[in-house]
Amino acid sequence: MTMISIELHDAKQAYLLKDFVSAKKLLDQVIEGASDSAEEFGARYLRARGYEDGHFAGGIDLEKAYADYAVLAKAPEIAGSEGLVGRARILYEWDAVANQSEIMTLCDEAAKLGNVKAMMIMGQLNEQVFFDDETARRWYMRAFKSGLPWGMRYIARSYARNGCAIRAFFAHLAASLASPFLTLRFGVRSPFH
Repeated sequence: MTMISIELHDAKQAYLLKDFVSAKKLLDQVIEGASDSAEEFGARYLRARGYEDGHFAGGIDLEKAYADYAVLAKAPEIAGSEGLVGRARILYEWDAVANQSEIMTLCDEAAKLGNVKAMMIMGQLNEQVFFDDETARRWYMRAFKSGLPWGMRYIARSYARNGCAIRAFFAHLAASLASPFLTLRFGVRSPFH
């Protein structure tokens, strides 16, 4: 095991123990010492989440989180789709209307890589920005079929908001029945983070 790998392991442990001061210091060291490596990308992801979730000194810092996600998004073949989704999530937070084109591009690429959070963001974008509930429900259904129970819950919410009580009831029932099985198979996951 290399020194960088040990530092990343220690950073993950500190992060899990909510020792964010130590985690941040170790993550910075890994990023400085492991250019364009899997370790750097892992450290950047944890640091981006720390900034986004406000775990580090100074609270939430979306600018710094966005910078780390941008590095990850340039290398999805190594870093996966999390950088794409992280950037999209922050752009949505900043201004979903002004950033809609870039959000769609990022989420479409991440969805092609199977990222269910990207599918949920696309559903939310269609629902809240384009006011296209049918397209939103298709994206939510895609997330549900990919193993995220939240997709069906958002479909139920959409039907309820549109006055389709019976469809809302059956969608909620399907989500409630499927949720334990999907959680056992894929773990507990939030809809967007």
